[in-house]
Amino acid sequence: MAKRVKFPLDMGNEIMVRDIDELKANYNAEKVTEYFLNGKLLIWLEDRYYDEEAAQVKSLAVSSGNDPAVGLGRIFGIEISGEINVEMLKIRNERLAKLREITSDDEIISNVDLVAFDQEELSDLLDEKKQTIYLFGDKFRLPISVKNVRYIGVNSPTITISGNEEIDLEEIGITIEKCTFSEDTQARLKKQNITQEKTVVSYVNTEYDDIPVADENDFYFEYRGDKLRLKRYVGNCKLVRIPDKVNIIAQGSFVHTKARLVIIPDSVTEIENSAFGYSNIKNIKLPYGLTKIGRNFFNDSKLEIINIPETVTEIEMYAFANCPLKIINLPDGIKKLDDTAFYGMANPAILYHGKMYDKHSIYKAIEKSPANYVTNYAAKNTINMFMEYLLKN
Repeated sequence: MAKRVKFPLDMGNEIMVRDIDELKANYNAEKVTEYFLNGKLLIWLEDRYYDEEAAQVKSLAVSSGNDPAVGLGRIFGIEISGEINVEMLKIRNERLAKLREITSDDEIISNVDLVAFDQEELSDLLDEKKQTIYLFGDKFRLPISVKNVRYIGVNSPTITISGNEEIDLEEIGITIEKCTFSEDTQARLKKQNITQEKTVVSYVNTEYDDIPVADENDFYFEYRGDKLRLKRYVGNCKLVRIPDKVNIIAQGSFVHTKARLVIIPDSVTEIENSAFGYSNIKNIKLPYGLTKIGRNFFNDSKLEIINIPETVTEIEMYAFANCPLKIINLPDGIKKLDDTAFYGMANPAILYHGKMYDKHSIYKAIEKSPANYVTNYAAKNTINMFMEYLLKN
């Protein structure tokens, strides 16, 4: 029987509540109101079959003359002193939703009040003398008159620093991380330890350690015996690292989601047919130990580049049909490649045994290759070939 994993509610100060008695004992009016506004409170109640409270929450209306914090207090038998700014909570939830479309980094999410979404918000944070500011937008102009500030890019914004003179950021105590610089600013920067990162449009990432594990609330799970099956991704992040306790990924689990890069842990031993069909995923890290790419694995998706683990020996029909794939790294030990695997594609570059093939010549190459032939050439050179491709395109 399928068992859904129930999420707790965070009441702040590292207090997680899992039942209604814990909720009442650790009641945080602002947190509960926020969960009411974003719908998590109702889900939490319904998951635990608190039907009476769920019905009351569902019927609680929000209007200009109705403070939901007071109504929620009545439902749970809590006396509320003071007024909750509902409009501010709504705005905060909207900002969190925008951030979660880009990142699941807990440090950024938990510091949403330190994120500047535009130049005006940056000015406000500087006026408040914040020493760490996150930048989420296309471009920002930074003042050198405000010293000892650490700026961290959320979506690799472009930074411009006013003036014509050489800029010595170390001298004025300014740190800039995960941002790019305008050409003029780059030319004026004194060489020093500045962290500047380039975001690759196609989300190719050969080092995945800096991408945090996604929030478990972003998934629907069920148990099959002692194995945890991921049924559906429901989050808004584009970069998704699946929790390492997952064993099975279900059919259609990423259909029409916002995910662009997905990292699958080695704990996953089974990926069902059509798991990523009709998805927006452009790049994926498959688990080591996977032996088969099933039917319609990525059909009609937006996959551009894939590095198939060396443990895979079989790729079934229409696995990558109608994908815009540009580079495919096939494992040297592949034994079966269905002749419809690359159906409907343009001509991708296929790396196999250290050589490049097109989608027509690869079949003959596999037929001629000894079944037990193994080489490390492809594994050593795939990263370089990916990066060379990206620089040219």
